[in-house]
Amino acid sequence: MSKLENENIDILIYKLRKKLWKTYQTRVITSERLSKNENFYQKINVYYSIIIVVFSIFDILKKKVNIMGINLSEAPKGLSLIVLVSSIISAIFTMFISSKGYKERSINMKMHYIDLKDLFYELTFITEKNEAEKLQILKKVQETYSKLLKTVENHSTFDYLKFRMENFEKNPTITQDDYSNLSNKFFYSPPNCEEKFKYYSYIFWNWIIAILLILAPFLTIYFLKALGTLTK
Repeated sequence: MSKLENENIDILIYKLRKKLWKTYQTRVITSERLSKNENFYQKINVYYSIIIVVFSIFDILKKKVNIMGINLSEAPKGLSLIVLVSSIISAIFTMFISSKGYKERSINMKMHYIDLKDLFYELTFITEKNEAEKLQILKKVQETYSKLLKTVENHSTFDYLKFRMENFEKNPTITQDDYSNLSNKFFYSPPNCEEKFKYYSYIFWNWIIAILLILAPFLTIYFLKALGTLTK
């Protein structure tokens, strides 16, 4: 604890509070991302199920089905094949989503960031205490913080970049002497070009994946036609 002994307690409190706030905010983003993933993938699964049911009904009723220029009724057992392939894809997709455990992970992350926020406020309300009491509380919070970090998964790079994009404040001239004059306001350097590129690239590829998942049943039809499966 030589660092605690050699550095001003108030500066250390400020640094730890900033670290707690940064981790808290990032874990909130992680929890929300996991929850959104769960909701989106469940909707995709329902969407696949509806398509399978509709194709199955058309197949039973021997209805003519023309999808984007492809007449499935012309192929022998064309609809039956589409229903079979779609069912297999849906089953694999369901197992994949279940293995990810998005809902449970989101709940665990939420409980985690609530604990972090409690620690943050514990440090916030020690300004009136003496140096010895501050040091004792600081050590306790630091130890608890370290233990809490081991209880859940770490946030993703995207979650941290999103925090950086949304919460930075420019103050490039801040020095060690300025810490004594700091209020509850935290200062973060602005994201650099590389960080912005990674952040927007992640969003772009997320949209691509979402679009592909929505178009997957129709892309499957085109794929089967390209293989000659849906021809007479």
